[in-house]
Amino acid sequence: DRFWFRELPPHPLAFFRIVSGLILGYYMSDKFLLYREFLSTEGYHLPILDSSFFQPIYIEPLPPQAALIVVWLFITFLIMFTVGFYTRLSTITLFLLLFYISLLDLVSSYTINKLYLVSLFCLIWTPCGKIWSLDSYLENKKYTESLAKPVSYGWVERLFQVTLILQYLIAGLAKILPGPGRGDWVKRTDVLFTQIGGLYQTPFAYWLMNHLSMEGWVIMQYLALSFELSLIFLLIIPKLRPIGIMGGIIFALFIAATMHMLLPFSLQMISFYIFFLPPHWFEKIHIDFKIHAK
Repeated sequence: DRFWFRELPPHPLAFFRIVSGLILGYYMSDKFLLYREFLSTEGYHLPILDSSFFQPIYIEPLPPQAALIVVWLFITFLIMFTVGFYTRLSTITLFLLLFYISLLDLVSSYTINKLYLVSLFCLIWTPCGKIWSLDSYLENKKYTESLAKPVSYGWVERLFQVTLILQYLIAGLAKILPGPGRGDWVKRTDVLFTQIGGLYQTPFAYWLMNHLSMEGWVIMQYLALSFELSLIFLLIIPKLRPIGIMGGIIFALFIAATMHMLLPFSLQMISFYIFFLPPHWFEKIHIDFKIHAK
């Protein structure tokens, strides 16, 4: 089945590995600075009092000394994963460490944790370290036909494409469909204004709230809703894909600029657009870099 198992150049996969490692490192950095509160018995961890679909297993926090070891292990294997050193081993270990951290405290685990768990699990089965990695450098590989030869990981590309589309589509449907906690974006016209003015407010959001009229906020609210619901068509239809990619990046950057706690999530969403770009773009970049390096 060519749709799920087509062969592609390894460059987009390698670029996604590098970008994902950098974003995950940024996301975890502030948590690790407070590792005692985040991972150890010195912090407050909400126990699961009954069976939960979202967290079926409750893991007791570690003593501070053991938690520090977990932090350094995570940092070490994150660096190895990002630079592509023992890529498969580092990907597996990083997945297990993130899985442990995500189960430790349900309150601290957000969508970004779950998406990275899925991403790392998928990357385990791919040649994401075949190129642009320390592994390939140490093996003295040069840019030859064998290195540039397409590899079969089309199912990963499709999975990440579907993940991105569903993130926006489900978010849009939740805003319009009736039900508990849903449908408020069609019932009220001040939802976006209220959300941006709350806990997530940035200085840019504060400036917007003082200079943009309520009519402007209403327009922005319905533009955002329309984009979330239409992105599936913008990305699936080839001629509209450039609009979908550029619009999606601008959309994510606007969220990051107005909601400071959502910057890692916005960057993560942007990284998935890598798999909507033409693979030969990355090949050309690699070839041009090799030529200039010589």
